[in-house]
Amino acid sequence: MMQHIAGASPGLCLLWFVLGWLPGIAAPPPLQPAQPAEQGQVRVVVVGAGIAGLTAAQSLAARGYAVTVLEAADRIGGRIFTDRSLGVPVDLGASWIHMPVGNPLTALADRANLTRFETNPRDQAAFYADGTPITDAELNPHDDYFEDIYARVLARAGTIAQDISVQQALTEATVADGLTADEQWFFDNLAAFSIKGEIAEELPKCGLKALGELNEYAGEDVLFPEGYDQLITPMHANLDIRLGRRVCIIDSRGEELVVATQTESYPCDAVLVTVSLGVLQSGAIRFVPELPAAKVGAMARLGMGVLNKVALHFDPSAPWPFEQQNIVFFSEQGGTELAFLNLWDITGHKMLLTFTYADQARALEFQSDAAIVARLMTQLRAAYGEALPDPAGSVVTRWAGDLNTFGAYSYAKVAGGSAARRTLAEPIENKVFFAGEATSARDPSTVHGAYLSGLREADRIAAVKAPFAARRPDTPRDTPAPAKTQRPQEQ
Repeated sequence: MMQHIAGASPGLCLLWFVLGWLPGIAAPPPLQPAQPAEQGQVRVVVVGAGIAGLTAAQSLAARGYAVTVLEAADRIGGRIFTDRSLGVPVDLGASWIHMPVGNPLTALADRANLTRFETNPRDQAAFYADGTPITDAELNPHDDYFEDIYARVLARAGTIAQDISVQQALTEATVADGLTADEQWFFDNLAAFSIKGEIAEELPKCGLKALGELNEYAGEDVLFPEGYDQLITPMHANLDIRLGRRVCIIDSRGEELVVATQTESYPCDAVLVTVSLGVLQSGAIRFVPELPAAKVGAMARLGMGVLNKVALHFDPSAPWPFEQQNIVFFSEQGGTELAFLNLWDITGHKMLLTFTYADQARALEFQSDAAIVARLMTQLRAAYGEALPDPAGSVVTRWAGDLNTFGAYSYAKVAGGSAARRTLAEPIENKVFFAGEATSARDPSTVHGAYLSGLREADRIAAVKAPFAARRPDTPRDTPAPAKTQRPQEQ
């Protein structure tokens, strides 16, 4: 089970702010040195060690800035999370490089000589909820109809003046066709798999215009059989990364900024915030002064979708009746469909990776691991027979309840989209900067969007702050320390 990260809750952080760091009440937490800190070197604190934060930190450090990365979790990577507890790498967060031809992540993977596996969404076995197979002859006409409607809806996304929900657009596109109940059922399930599964949110909540604003590359999606975390391994070499540091306050009132955890404070000249949209929306980080109204409004026009995974790892001697790469179960009613990825050909291990999303994924987070696995096995046995044994091991994610994310990735609500994301990305007085997939206007909800946002903000910081600057004579200077990754127990 993917546990919540131990540490101070957002509520405790805010309570500490109210009671423990107000003039005349109590002293601020002890100062911690930023690494390195040569005379006149501009200090940048990066909040978050996901790919956006690592990319920016690496770029800034290479240009001569003194960079310290503060990460709330006890690991590096953020929503890139490769778990190896089952004896095989399993990506519990990001999985694919989507459309790798022209995608900037492909160059990174090539440079590191990483093995990739091209997945095939058309290699699929489909079933009704009771386990009865859905034949290609039965499914294909409905699939063709859905693809035609979805193409028309996407074309409309770029033309409407006033935004509507994706669900409204689909309803308006099909209403004149007078679908039968059976046709509507197929259409709703296909929309759930194809759209809701990508956005990770219920379609009435999602804005249509945002779908027409997305960047497009080419090629079939690829996985990393040995784990997505290989991509970021080169990024954190020689960086000063401090794990278990949950940032509670960013105070930018003075010439010198202060970034504070519950027990430490870090003076700096600029701060780059790369936490998820969910963390920003939660209020876990107190900004002083408060965030501008425009930025708060932009955050309100975006939402945090949820996509959870369940890895089912079977004994090597277990029977393996799964021939297709993808296994999907259509639901009796919307919201309960299930998708499985067969990892046998990809990793050489008898493993299924289950995908749940939106409201169903949220609901499952309140169930025990055992109950979730039992439900999945009941569904699989309905299609493949009672002889299918229980898995030898399993891992369940709960991204919505994770204090470091509060969800999987962002989506645009009705009247959200690229304008809201650009506003979210705007710096505050060239002191507080923002990166992460939610700030990407053209590549949101993706690893490459987060990566590009890190490069964008490193360039933006460099454009307004030279790596070395004259300092006031009375400004204390920390003693340089060797670069390292500090873990919570090293405080």
